[in-house]
Amino acid sequence: MNSIPVKPRCAAPRWPVATLWVGLAIFMLGGCASVPKPESQLNSAQQAVYQADGAGAGQFAPSEMRQARGRYEQARTLVADGKHLAARREAELAQAYAELAQAKALAERAAQKADRAESDVARLAAEAGESR
Repeated sequence: MNSIPVKPRCAAPRWPVATLWVGLAIFMLGGCASVPKPESQLNSAQQAVYQADGAGAGQFAPSEMRQARGRYEQARTLVADGKHLAARREAELAQAYAELAQAKALAERAAQKADRAESDVARLAAEAGESR
């Protein structure tokens, strides 16, 4: 009896799996390298710093303003170095610090205005009591 050797059919070529893994690795590495420049975050941070300055945050929340300005400058430096992801984080922190500083400044101004209004009311009430 002559028998013909039969190759098992379950053995699939391994190259498609290896190609898939190599392609996935290249895609992942390419994705890391292509983080876009955080222009909108830088613009938002810069605008927030300007608005906080305009609200008097330098006077009423100097620590937060130092943080906001420092983080903004760090973000710009990181962009120049091509570290866009880190720059995005710094810009977002700069914006958050600037918004906090602005809120504190506005709250302090409102408190001062309320104090003036209370003393005006007390003065007017005293005058009204004296004139009767």
